This record gives sequence, structure tokens and C-alpha cells, in this order.
Amino acid sequence: MRIGVRAAFLGLLATMTVGLSTGMLDYGKYVTDQGGINGIKVKMLWEETRAEIPRAISAHKRFNDAGVVMEMGLSSP
Repeated sequence: MRIGVRAAFLGLLATMTVGLSTGMLDYGKYVTDQGGINGIKVKMLWEETRAEIPRAISAHKRFNDAGVVMEMGLSSP
């Protein structure tokens, strides 16, 4: 199962969002290490969006092409 993360490691909001972005990725690893979701391993994909709407839209399109079933992020297109 693929989960997409719209991360913000760069840009204006990075000082407040780096921990959140890293936490989402770490949680995906934790879930996988615990056996996944109903036995299905989780693969976390991430895209740098800087919490900007145009970048979030581009990330959504790339996630859609990659077969992502759920997205998590700090901005919503």
C-alpha cells in the first residue's frame, strides 16, 4: 500500500513543519515494522511542496500516477 506525504522541509514554513513531515514518514515506517495495515506493508512516498498549493497539486498528480491510495500533508489543493 502506498501512502503519499506532501512534505515541507524547505520554504517559509519549514521551521514549523519539518517535525510534522518527518513524523508522518516515521509513522509509516513504524506501521510497516509492526506488520503493516491488516498485514499489508506500507510504502511512504513523499514530495516536497513547501506547503504551497501549486506544488501540492503537482504532488497529487504524481502520487496518483504512482498508485497512492492515501495522501497526508500540510496543505490541501
